[in-house]
Amino acid sequence: MNTKTKILLGLAVILALSVTGIYVVKADTYCYPSSSNCLIYAQGYHNVVNNSGSYWSPTITSKTVTPPTNMDDIGYGWWNAQHACNGVWLWGTTKYGGVLHYTSLYYASMTIQKPSCTPAGGRVGYSGGSHDFYKWPYSHMYFDTSAYGGIP
Repeated sequence: MNTKTKILLGLAVILALSVTGIYVVKADTYCYPSSSNCLIYAQGYHNVVNNSGSYWSPTITSKTVTPPTNMDDIGYGWWNAQHACNGVWLWGTTKYGGVLHYTSLYYASMTIQKPSCTPAGGRVGYSGGSHDFYKWPYSHMYFDTSAYGGIP
């Protein structure tokens, strides 16, 4: 398969995903504070949401499950959002240290204007970064997740 065919096939896949608007977000789950001493399950994921009109939203979620437990700190260590047109990254931002205290859920989103791109199906958004969990007397636990999605 030549390079031009690979590029066209990749764009077709992105276009198909962006038209359907269906994105599967996989949550990563870890034992906190460690696998040998699993008091709770810490779960984190990112998502790319294709809003109507000319905006899109990267999101981040950190939460405790089984059982839901209030943490001293819950949130993210760093969070990066970017968008691309036809495989060329045009814009990005990174935020550091977003946390809440004494709760079991952290959720945040950004609203970002879509870049101009021809064809519109060539636009892709990215959200990725580290999740932060802490409960005294244990150490902070960090793990990374990320998501890509079409933003036509």
